[in-house]
Amino acid sequence: MPDDLLLDGATDDTASTSTPDAALDAAEGSTAPAVADKPVVGDDDAGQVDVPETYEAFSMPEGVTLSEATSASLSEYAKSTGLTQDHAQKVADLVSNGVQEHDRKGMEQFKGLSAQWAEESKGDSEIGGADFQANLTVANKAMNQFADQDFKDLLNNSGAGNHPAVIRTFNRIGKMMGEANLHFGEGSSESSPDKEQAMADRLYK
Repeated sequence: MPDDLLLDGATDDTASTSTPDAALDAAEGSTAPAVADKPVVGDDDAGQVDVPETYEAFSMPEGVTLSEATSASLSEYAKSTGLTQDHAQKVADLVSNGVQEHDRKGMEQFKGLSAQWAEESKGDSEIGGADFQANLTVANKAMNQFADQDFKDLLNNSGAGNHPAVIRTFNRIGKMMGEANLHFGEGSSESSPDKEQAMADRLYK
């Protein structure tokens, strides 16, 4: 989530974890180690390579998870080419490097788009300009009033909380809330049926 999200409802950031179901494809473009036609000869006296019957789980960096299907494909590839556990792990490292690079580029594009939306919101003809901060405050109050946590998380994780259309919508709702309070009075925190119906008529007419 961008650090400078405008419409965030004061929620915490949610870290995302990469799950490379197509991790071998994500590593495309990386330079893979050359694999000999014959198994690599080990250093043992018999001159035979130590190819395990079953490969141990491959180590992945923090934040990168290898799916069962990808792990099985990698093990099958390592077995068919006569790779040791260490050599197979090096191939897995290339896979994880490819995934991390893919995620890094995706995050850069995401932050750029979110920043672009923020600038568009600040210059928007309805909510931008000198009154932008005031309009943003109204929009955040309206979102906290009507949006549940799942919706807030959606805005935060997608960066859509910076989009001018989203801020405009909640700003309009907030202003309608203010007008309703002025019309019906704010003496009680409980809403009456007439007040709720009036609000619904204004929002959905």
